Formats: sequence, C-alpha cells, structure tokens
Amino acid sequence: SDLAVGIRSGSPRLAYQVRRKRGWGIGINLQQTLALRAAPATGIWFFDVDPDDPDRVLAATADGLRLSNDGGYSWPLVLTGPTKYERAINHLARDPRAPSTIWAGTGRGLHISTDDGESWAPLGHPFVVASDIRWIDFDPRDPDTVWVGATWGLLKTTDRGRSFGIAFRSSWPAQSLTRQVQVDPQNADRVYFATADGLMVSEDAGATFERAGGLLFVGTDVKCLSPGEAPGHLIAVTPREIWETRDGGKSWQIAFFGAVQWKLTYGMFEAGRAETMLVLTEAEVLRYGPAAARAPASAALVDRARRRLEGEPSQEDVLTAALRQANLYRPDLLAYRARARAAGYLPDVTAVGSLYRAPWERLFVNEQFSDDGRFREPVQGRAWFVGVRATWDLERTVFDRAESPSYRIGRTNSYAEWSLRSTVINSYQERRRLIIESMLADPDPRAALMRALRIEELTATLNALCGGLFDPAPAL
Repeated sequence: SDLAVGIRSGSPRLAYQVRRKRGWGIGINLQQTLALRAAPATGIWFFDVDPDDPDRVLAATADGLRLSNDGGYSWPLVLTGPTKYERAINHLARDPRAPSTIWAGTGRGLHISTDDGESWAPLGHPFVVASDIRWIDFDPRDPDTVWVGATWGLLKTTDRGRSFGIAFRSSWPAQSLTRQVQVDPQNADRVYFATADGLMVSEDAGATFERAGGLLFVGTDVKCLSPGEAPGHLIAVTPREIWETRDGGKSWQIAFFGAVQWKLTYGMFEAGRAETMLVLTEAEVLRYGPAAARAPASAALVDRARRRLEGEPSQEDVLTAALRQANLYRPDLLAYRARARAAGYLPDVTAVGSLYRAPWERLFVNEQFSDDGRFREPVQGRAWFVGVRATWDLERTVFDRAESPSYRIGRTNSYAEWSLRSTVINSYQERRRLIIESMLADPDPRAALMRALRIEELTATLNALCGGLFDPAPAL
C-alpha cells in the first residue's frame, strides 16, 4: 500500500523495486491489484449493494474502494489514492433519483461516479477537496440537496455538489466531528446530526440545530442513527447503549443497556421486522427482538453436528491456552506479581575483604621512635580487612504505581490481552459457524471449497495461537 499498488496511473517506484528483484521470473501489471497475503486485515467501513443486482457490491475499506460483480468472490480495486488518507473510503451513498450515480466520502475528499462505480471523479470545492468526509445523505424530497458530514462540521449542497455551504459547525471540535447525518424519511425538514459529542436535530431543514434529548447525550459519542418504519421512530447507538425515540427526538427511552463484552459500533432495524434490531459490535452481530419462527432441526442433523464437534476444545480452553502461551494469562501474572512482591524482604548483601602489608607499629603501637630518640625501622607484616553490609528496600514490598493498569506496564498487558482475546474468540466462533453452515448449506461445489479453505485457515490460526489443540482440517 505504501508503494501505491493498484493505482491506474502507474507506480514507477514499485516497478523499479520489482526489476531489482532477481529470480522472480514474473512481471507485474500495475493495472491490477496486487494481493498481499501477509498484510494485516483491511478495515471495511461500509457496503453498498446494487438495488437491481444483489451480486454487485461496493466495499468501502481503509485501503480503497473495491467492487465485486460476483457476490463477493472477487474484489478488484476501483478507487484508491497515493496516501493513506486518500485511500481510506469512509462512506458511500447512492443517488435515489439516479441509482447509477454514487458518492464516495474519503479521508481526503469527495468523489462521484456516474457509471455505477466503474470510474470516479473528485469534487474540487474548497470545503470538500481536502476534508475527511465521514457521511453522505440525500434529501428524499429533493435529490439535488445532499448533506455531507466531515470531521470539522456539516455541509450542505443544493446543486448536486457544484457549491457547498456550512450547515453546522461548533467551536467544540468533538461536536463538529460527524458520525452520521440522517434526514427523516417521513419529514424531510427534520435532520439528525450525530457527533462525537452528542446528537443534534433540526426541524427547519438545517437552518438551525439544537441538542436532541436535552443533556442526555452531552459528552456522548453517538455512533449511528437508524430510522424505523413509523414516523418519528429512531434509535441512537452509543458505545454502551441504544436509545429509542418515537416522537422525533423529543423524548428518549433506553432500548438496550448493560455490561457489554464488546463496544457497540452500529445498529439498524431489520428489513421487514419493525421491532427487531441488528446490532454490530467490535466482534459480533447481535439480533434483538421477538424470536423468529424456525423449523426445528431434525434429530439426525443434531446428532451429526454433535458427533462432528465432539472432542473439540471449548472456547474457554482455547482462550486460556492462547493466553498462557503468550504469557498473558491473568492468574499467572498475578501469581508472578505476588512472588515478586515477597522478594522485597530479601536484603542486598555487600561483602568486602582485603589482604595488605603494613607496619606492625602502625597497627598496634602509636610511635615510630625508640626510647633513645632514634628512628626505628618499622617491621612489616600482613593484615586482613573484612566487612559485610546488608540493606533492605522495603518499598519493593508494595506495588509500584507503574504496575497498575493505568500505567505503561498494565496498559501494555491489558491491550495485548484484549487483542489476543478478540482474535481467538472471533476465529473460534467463525470456525464453529462455518462447520455448522457446511452441514446446512446447499451443495454448491465452489462455495463448499471456499468454506473448507476458510475452515482450514482458521484451524491453523487457532493452533498457532493455542499450541495445537485442534486436529488439522485439510480442505483438499
């Protein structure tokens, strides 16, 4: 990515580096995307599905915009940039009046495609050309009016991007940082503006904004908004809670709260089920609402699944083994700290000894002259000097503040444990889901092979993390 892989205009530096490599025996086509298998996972921020062709999907990622024409099997790159900010695609919005026109908000600028995502052109207005664009929303009443949220405020255009005006900007930076813009589908004069410091609402098409909910969302990072089917029905998602209003934001009640294992990042109502919410967290997708009616699984299928998963380690065992292998298992760390604390009672011992020659008189007689006043030659002898000193540093028996979670050592261990825990749980749950799915899915050979390859990859990953608790799962 730092070498501008995949830019259609070419990359002389990358071509030069490739020519320097001897023995590769390959060429490189800069019109294509170079897949780096060893690179970290790419953050994916948004999906846009073609309303006429569900197999055609645009993915807004941290490393460019990718287009799939085959339902997700391949993802060629269609929009990128020379810097990480220009490559980051934050949001996509499709024009409701002209579905082939799509707007893309990037980390540095706004781009528009008029051919369903095949080619893109940047907008050069000073307000957007260098802005970090986080959200785009078309006015359902007037598609020429588009709301654009940046990290520094809310913009509005009434001529499809030829000119922009500032609709909202606060002297408090967090209140200007856009999370989402949502025009009420039932009342286009009502515009919601979610920020990193609360929720703003306008009842006059953006002429003025006020805080929604009074002081309820002050200082709160509102991650997203999602309208329901009924007029005035809306949910607001924060990192720990989901709030709901049925009167256009005048009053709010809690819809979900409590100790959550992962922070909430997005929420929406499920299509066709007005009272069911789909909630995205940092590591999972949850469904809240009335249980859907499902046909019971057959006894044969349940028995087959039980036999397939029988003998496999539990998620808790895998997680414990991975933490132990990485020296991040908290009980072991606490025991180590307890033993280290007792070491403070041991003294630091310093012993000194020496053997040297010296006159006996200097050792035992305080005189150098004889009785008659003559100088007497001193008699040489040997002497030993031995000293032992013991000191205690009792301060070590008390935990140093640098060991607390709020300081460097504790922070490092806590972050490493969180990262490993997330990776293990995500991999374990995805592997388990794919195994069950392989028993229920249609026998499509291509899909079955891709699923088996992914199970093999997840099994190898988990074995590397936990020390080989799983049996290998070769796909071929």
